[in-house]
This record gives sequence, C-alpha cells and structure tokens, in this order.
Amino acid sequence: MEEPLRLAELHQFRLNGKNLVLDVETARVFGVDDLAYDILLVADGAEPSSIRSRLATRYSPEDVDAVFEELSETRLLVQQPPAPPTFSIQGVSDRPVVSMDLILSQDCNMRCRYCFADTGAFHGIRTLMTKEVADAAIDFLVRRSQGEKKLHIGFFGGEPLLNLPILRYVVERGEGKAREALKDMSFAMSTNGTLLTEDLISYFHSKKISVQMSIDGDEETQNRNRPYIGNGPTYDDVVHNAQNLFRITGKPITARVTVTSWNTTHVSANVEHLLSLGFHTVHLETASGAKGKVFIKSRKHLEDLKEQFSIVADRFLRKIESREFYGVDNIIKVLRACNINDRKIHPCGAGRGYLCVGENGDLFPCHRFVGNSRYVMGNVLTDAYDPTWERTITRDIASINRPSCRSCWARYFCAGDCIAIAEEYFSDITIPDGLRCELQKHIIELGLMIYAHLKKEDKGEIEKLYRLPTKTDVRREHESSDQRGAKAGMTASDSVGT
Repeated sequence: MEEPLRLAELHQFRLNGKNLVLDVETARVFGVDDLAYDILLVADGAEPSSIRSRLATRYSPEDVDAVFEELSETRLLVQQPPAPPTFSIQGVSDRPVVSMDLILSQDCNMRCRYCFADTGAFHGIRTLMTKEVADAAIDFLVRRSQGEKKLHIGFFGGEPLLNLPILRYVVERGEGKAREALKDMSFAMSTNGTLLTEDLISYFHSKKISVQMSIDGDEETQNRNRPYIGNGPTYDDVVHNAQNLFRITGKPITARVTVTSWNTTHVSANVEHLLSLGFHTVHLETASGAKGKVFIKSRKHLEDLKEQFSIVADRFLRKIESREFYGVDNIIKVLRACNINDRKIHPCGAGRGYLCVGENGDLFPCHRFVGNSRYVMGNVLTDAYDPTWERTITRDIASINRPSCRSCWARYFCAGDCIAIAEEYFSDITIPDGLRCELQKHIIELGLMIYAHLKKEDKGEIEKLYRLPTKTDVRREHESSDQRGAKAGMTASDSVGT
C-alpha cells in the first residue's frame, strides 16, 4: 500500500505571470511551473497513484513522477509531516535595555490630521522634557544595558526640535556617560522637517545623528495631511530643508509617509515624487485609528491601496531587473527576510530591550503608548521598572502564540503587526486589524514575487545594491548574540534563520 504524501506548510499564489510557493516555516520562496503548482494543490494526504490519476488529463505519469522527485528534494513534498520549529524566546528577567526613544517635546508646531499623539500632546498637557528627566533616562539606559556595548537613543515628539537645548544636552551627556561605561551610543531623530536649519543639519551631521523626515508626498498631499497650526501649508518649507539635509550630509535619507483615506489612489505617484526630490528610501504606513474620516477603515480604501502597491511593485521589479535601486522600504524588508530565510515572531522590539520615556519620566513599550496609563512600565526618575507588560509582549504577543496569527502563512514576515495599533482599534494588543493584515499580506506577496524573479547569477549584485543581509551575516550575528547572551544569562535571539 502506498504511503500518502505530506506537504510542508505552504502558501501558493499566482502573481505577475508566476506560480509562487512559499514554504512558511523556512521562509523560502519558489517559482514553479504549472505541473509542480498543480501537484502541490492536490498532494497533501494523497497517495502518488491518486495524484497521477487526478492530473492524467493534463500531464503524463512520467512527468508527474519526475516532479515528485524535484519537490521531494526541495522538501516541499515529504512522506512524514515536518516537525514544528522551535524558537528560543529571550527571558524577561534582567533583560538588557539597549534602545530608548525620548519624548523631548509633548507639543508640535503642526496639526497633522491623523496624529496618533493627539497633535503632539499625547492626550495630556503641552510641555517639554526637563534636564532632570533627560539625566535620569540616560543613567537608566547605561545602567540597565548590562554587558551590551552598543546603545541607542531616538529623539521623538511631538516635534523634538521644539526642545533643542535638551536634545543637544542629551547628545553631549549621553556620549560622555557611554564613554565612561566603555560603551558606544548612537542617536537618531524623527522630525517633521520644518525647523531644520543649515546649522542644525551640520550639527547633526557632525554628531552622526541619523534623521528620518515625515513627509506625505506632493504639495497637495502634504499640505492637506500635514499643515501648520492655523492650517498653513508646510510643503515648501519641508522640501527646502530636505534639500539642505541631502546636500550637507550626503547621506541616504528616508521619507516616512502616512497614507490617509484622502490619497489612497495617489500612493505610487507620491512615491515617485519623493524619490525624485532626492529621498533615498520611502517607507509607507497607513493612517491608523479607531475612528475618523482620514483613517484607512473601508474595503474601498484597501482595494485602492492594493492596486497602488501593485503599481509600485511593478516599477520595483523593472528597476531590479535593470540593476537599479528603487527605494521602497516596505518591499525591501521582504527581500531582506527572504534572503536569509528570516522568521521573526515579534513585530518590533517594543517593551523588549527598547522603551520610550515620556516627558515626565514614565516608561512605555514604545512611543505610540505614551499617555496611556495602562501601559506604564516604570519611571526613570525612581529607577522603577515593572516587567509585567514585557512578559506579556514577549510571551503572548509572539506570533507563534497569538490565536489570530499562529496559523497565518504571513506570520513570520509581519509577526502580527503593530501592537499599539491593535490597542487603538480594539483595546487589546493581541488582536491585529483585519484590513491591515490583508494589506500586509498583499505587500508580502509582491515582495515574494520580486524575490522569485531574481536570477541566481544576479543575486550577489542585487544583495550589494539593496544591502541585503546574507546567511553568513546572520550566522556571525547569532554567534555574537549567543556570546553576549551567555554573559547576560539570556538565550539567543527570537528571530532565527535556517
């Protein structure tokens, strides 16, 4: 009697003229012919003779058997169900804190229509971080980083440049405290770009502070989504300052774009516009919120966005085939994951080695939770730290444990999406939004399609062009992580490659 065949966990789809198969547990993607695709559609639990019979009107038994062998070699077709993967999730106890965002300004000079931070006030009073809180935050980070040598501080708001004296102070004192502890500290800033002067840009460049600028697209889009207080236009000021940023630093700068219900049909045009201005990379996110006319909450919005991302992906594919860089971060992230067969089980580091400090010293899992008293994890002024939310995020939010994610084919790419948005939508960080999930899956499929188009002989060149990590890079990083973890009494990273 024949043994029935089994499949690895697969996701099959057709896109851009290609039959594509994702091996979910290994994050490998294959472009296959019609015969292989059809076999995989019917093979799970079926005997080989039954498969030959079902496909006899289209394919000869000899051809079917030949593809059986190929599919077995790639481990897509097996005789025994593959064992589920094991993940080593870092423990909570004494986890090093290595990265912090500081809410320097709980205020803003703009009034963006979709602002998650209540136009910069974070649902509180408009105020600035003091030197006392900044001192305590730096000390907290250096002290709780344990044996880790590379630390990071991000400047956030509101608009962080409204509190420039404290920003400069944090840089100078942070560098000094890191040196005393034989550590390195890096800095980054997220800004609306309106207050960037040439002198400031030169200062940031001299201190190697990376800058991400929020800008939503062309003049109409930017001025409608992101006006000044009083509804004044911001586009000209932001673009002028961006040009100075490009010229003075010579560094690749990312444009952080928020897509609202007003411009769902203009995404591809806005990507082109921002790249033409000189931005190296564009990162796109949809406006998020439980209610409000600017938020992406309808099926029509979703279909518009899927069409727009398909246009972007088509351009990306044409560029990559001609060995040209096309800076759309959402797709590049998929290529990076594919190249190292990455499987992540947390969407980000929120509450797990990365924290955000509010202007009063309260600690939160990330900047999107600031102002939500439910998620206070401690306070830097009192050196208090409660790991309750960290434990929940580490254990319950892992995509392999979340009921809504653990059987989803995309779980190792998105890892459940932003937990802060889940809180905003459902008051429950374990429940991702269905429309966002569908859009994320579409973007992932587009990235998988592009990766499957890469020719083996061109792979090295594309890796360099897009700075894709390789499996060699991952092995080195894991070895280093294991060594650091052993010193700190931790297990290895929860993002594992195969």
